[in-house]
Amino acid sequence: ENLELFISPDTYYYFRVSSVVYDGVVNYVEFDPPSSCNVRVVAYDGVYRSEIPGPTLVDKYNKHNRHMMTVGSRVDLAVACNKHAYIHFHQGNLTEQSKLVTIHMETSESRETSVSPVAANNPTSLSLPVTLPSSPYWNIETETTWKPRRPYYMPDLLAPSNVVDDYWSVSL
Repeated sequence: ENLELFISPDTYYYFRVSSVVYDGVVNYVEFDPPSSCNVRVVAYDGVYRSEIPGPTLVDKYNKHNRHMMTVGSRVDLAVACNKHAYIHFHQGNLTEQSKLVTIHMETSESRETSVSPVAANNPTSLSLPVTLPSSPYWNIETETTWKPRRPYYMPDLLAPSNVVDDYWSVSL
């Protein structure tokens, strides 16, 4: 069985996805259908993006709803859904077997109790109450981005003050 989440529509939640796959192939975490959720990356492998939320990287392998995971990876996401969705973990194709999580929108009836009726009767169901804001934005109304503080040992390599002019030759 896959995990079932019951969430409030159009409300950001913080998801952390960790994976370890021993066969050394690339895997993807993908939200389906693509238009059902606004998925914003906050961090990869425990490292905040330089700007949160960063610009959506869209290419053949990464879309706003699909994120590449290597052999051992972690991605932190801010997710707001407006309709039912599925989270797949796959190696290139969405299948019934790749469905790990089903996301349901809570109704006014299910909000009246701390646990939705379906979640109460199913050990793989979870109702997520809205307790703290999990928006990726500094100000959600204006969608203001923000820059996290960086630890001293992790300088911003894109900053103009960090021009690297040392070169090493490497031969194999």
